[in-house]
Amino acid sequence: MNKKGKWGFLQFLFITVLIVFSYAAYLNFSDNSELNNFRQSLGENQIAVTNLYKNYELDVLNKEIILNYAIDKANKKFFQNSAILQSCNNLWSFSSNCEPNFEQNYIDLLKEELEFYNTEADSIKIENNDLIVNFGSLEFKTKNEVIDATYSNEATITKIPLDFTKLNSIKSELRSCILNNKLKTCFENQQENNNILTINTDIKTTYFLNNKVETSNFNFKIDTKNTGLNSLF
Repeated sequence: MNKKGKWGFLQFLFITVLIVFSYAAYLNFSDNSELNNFRQSLGENQIAVTNLYKNYELDVLNKEIILNYAIDKANKKFFQNSAILQSCNNLWSFSSNCEPNFEQNYIDLLKEELEFYNTEADSIKIENNDLIVNFGSLEFKTKNEVIDATYSNEATITKIPLDFTKLNSIKSELRSCILNNKLKTCFENQQENNNILTINTDIKTTYFLNNKVETSNFNFKIDTKNTGLNSLF
């Protein structure tokens, strides 16, 4: 159960119960038939108030299920395209549109996948390796002769889809190797063919799509003759 949501609901429930029982105290000094009717509806009102939070939790759960699907699809595309635009053909090039901006590229892919499920987030950000998706404030209402209650709370979900710290470390290492004219000996697992260097990393992702579990390794390419950077030597 979401701790923030639970605490917010307990505050909301306390205030609602206080209002209901204040109303009951008032009825105790008024017409008995009205009080009896109120007592009969009290259990129903308690259920109605509790259902507000249940509806909130159910909505958050549905959004989390959609987010999990979107993350799996975004991960696959992110790895397939080597974290850059598809038009770059997996070739990294610094100081161009084909230089990877891992966090922003991933967020853009995730937004596309969420749109596929007709879902939109108020904000998406990546802090360290945490993916923080805020779907905004969710609001639920119930109203009858006794209560008029509204429960609202933020729906924020945090996931750790990829190791962005390690990806940025690889990019920094690559930049350093190029500037120091050590590109061809930079990484252990690399192959060269017609000036195109393919670099395989140990970064992996596993996703569940089309009823199948798949695992991919992150790799990328760079043209040794057109890296986008000039060697210092």
